[in-house]
Parts: sequence; C-alpha cells; structure tokens
Amino acid sequence: MARRPEVAGARRPAHETLTSLSTTRVTRSDMHKSRYLHEFDLLRIIAAMGVVLWHYTFRGHAADDMSILAFPKLAAVLKYVYISLYVFFMMSGFTTALSLSERPYTRFAISRIARLYPAFWIAVTVTAGVSWVTGDPRYAVSFRRYLLNLTMIGGAFGARYVDAVYWYLLVLIRFYFVLSLPVLVQQPGSIKHVAAVWMLLSIIVTFVHIPAARLVLVPEYAPLFIAGVMFFFVRKEGLDRYKVLVLAGSLGLAIRNAVVQAGTIAAHYHTTFWLPLIIGGVLALYAIFFLLTGERTYVRKTAWLPLLSSATYPLYLLHQNIGFMVFNTFGRTVNKYLVLGATLVAMILVSIAISRYVEPHIRRKLQSSLTDAAAALTRWLRNLYADLVLSRRCD
Repeated sequence: MARRPEVAGARRPAHETLTSLSTTRVTRSDMHKSRYLHEFDLLRIIAAMGVVLWHYTFRGHAADDMSILAFPKLAAVLKYVYISLYVFFMMSGFTTALSLSERPYTRFAISRIARLYPAFWIAVTVTAGVSWVTGDPRYAVSFRRYLLNLTMIGGAFGARYVDAVYWYLLVLIRFYFVLSLPVLVQQPGSIKHVAAVWMLLSIIVTFVHIPAARLVLVPEYAPLFIAGVMFFFVRKEGLDRYKVLVLAGSLGLAIRNAVVQAGTIAAHYHTTFWLPLIIGGVLALYAIFFLLTGERTYVRKTAWLPLLSSATYPLYLLHQNIGFMVFNTFGRTVNKYLVLGATLVAMILVSIAISRYVEPHIRRKLQSSLTDAAAALTRWLRNLYADLVLSRRCD
C-alpha cells in the first residue's frame, strides 16, 4: 500500500524541518496534495447515499405523511443508516480545523459563505419551484417563505424551512462560530484547547438543563464535530494523552447521544432498533477516522470520486422534498421500485450538473465580491483608526 505524503505541520525533528525549508520550495499545490484525503471523498459519497436512502425508504412513509410509498423490506435494514449523518459532522470537524489552522479568520469566513450559500440558493429555488409545479399541499411554499429561506436563517423570522434537511446547516454554522473563536482573537494555536473545553461544557449541558448553552454548543452533535477536530490534530501532531482524553470523552458522549436519538426516532416512527448495532456503528466511525490519521493510503484518486463527492452537498439539499413529491405524483401508477430508482438516479445527475456547471460560477463571483468587500472594509477601518489617532494628537 502506498504511503501518503506527509501532512504539512506534522511533527518532525527540528533539524530536518530546517533543512527541508532551506532546500525545498513548498508550493500551495504541494501543500494541498499532501493534505488531501481521497478517503473523505468516498466517505462523503457513502454517507450522502445513506441519508438519501434513509429518507426515501424509511422516513418518508414511517411518519408525518410525507410519502405514499412504503418499502418495508428495505426500511428494516436502512432505518439504521441515519447514523450516516454522523460522518458529515466528523468530517466537518476535521476539515474546519485544517482550514482554521492555516487561514486568517476573514478568509475562512469568506470561504465558508462561498461554499455554503450558492448550492443552498439553487436548492431552495429548485425545491420551491417543484412545489409550485406539483401543487402538493404538503410541500406548499409561499413566496415570502421562499425569500426568507434564502437567508439560511429564515427560522429567525418565523419562516419554516422549505426543506427540513436545512437544519444541518444551522448546526454547522454554530460549530464554525465556536471553533473559530481562537482565530478571531488571533490565537489559532488554541483551537484544540477550545475543542476540549467545548467537549467538557457539552457533557455538562447534556445533564444540566441550560437552554442558552445548549443552543450554542449543540451537545447532541458536538462530540462528533469535536472528534473530527481532534483527529485532525492527531494526524498533524501525533497521538498523546491530551488528545486521547478528549477523544474518549467525545466517544462516550457520542454513544450516549446515539442511543438516546435511537429511542427518539423509534418512538416517533413506531419502530425498534437493536442498540448494539447503533453503538457498533459509532465505534466503527471512530476507528475509521483513527486509521485516517496514519500515513497509509486506503483510497486512490479516480476520476469519479471528486465528481460524485462534490455533488453530495447539492444532493443532500435537494433530495428529500423533491423526492417525496415525485413519489406522491407517480407512486400510485408506476412500480414503486422503478420510481425509487429513477428518482435516485435523477437526483444524483441533477446534483452533479449543479456542482459541476452551475454552482462553481456563482461561488467564484460571490467569493470575489466578498473578498473585495472585506478589503474595502479593512481599508476604511484603518483609515478611520488613523483619523482618530491623528485627531487625538491634534487635540
């Protein structure tokens, strides 16, 4: 098995580091290649498909009158894959720690906005459009609700999500905020310590009812995000007692939360879960991420991996309500498995088209505009500060 190039910043003897810096020119391209994990592409694809299949085969018919199509045999197995979402939280923790450790706060914020919003705007627009065309009252979207959803924080204005899957983005934004605090105060070296404090506070608010703290810390999913952060630092610096303690705490809380969530899902959807399988799934995720902290390469780059991986974000945003509207429109006249397969393929193809041909153009323009605006604001603030200093001296 080929060995993975070394992660920039990984521990090395000081004399080797100085020698390598003096004799080797490290380009941004080299740094990107040394950090990129193709295993994340594969994990992202598997997790996205797990979420989609959970919604299509189990969630839609099990409760809330979302879909007329039932897939009892598939649901008996695929009802467990709701833990696929845990993969996204762990990967987000890993990649966010990587980004924050090498970028100033402004660049990080701009990159996150440019990454999240374009595909989100497209998904909200397409979903609202399909609801207007089908006229399904279960998924009706008013124009006001559509406009408020484009902000991504429409809930603050009393607007329901156009698609319930958007809840994940609001959780992610809160995670970005908490973890970026050290960078905001120009202390990027404190990221892993903030993660440790966050872990401790999450344990406390899990068992002590503090609504405001729960709103910010999101202890239900925080241990997964924190685990991703710590696995990044394990890969970068190596394993030590400090990281083991934080990871152990996150694993314990993650298992506890998974068991509680299984009970909540079972009650709402009138089903049962075999808890050892849920616990085993969480343990397997931690084991996989631990393996990825080493130097071995488990997945080689192929042409289809980045193509499908880049489509997972629009696929997540698009699939649920549109899929159920298709089910409800054709489910009574067409074989249900044909409807399921055709909808799944169509959603994947549309998501690939968006991620490849539409979203990048919007993202580049948005990122450029935000960068220019941030630079202009920085200049204005500097000039304002200089004027204030000058006026004080004159006084």
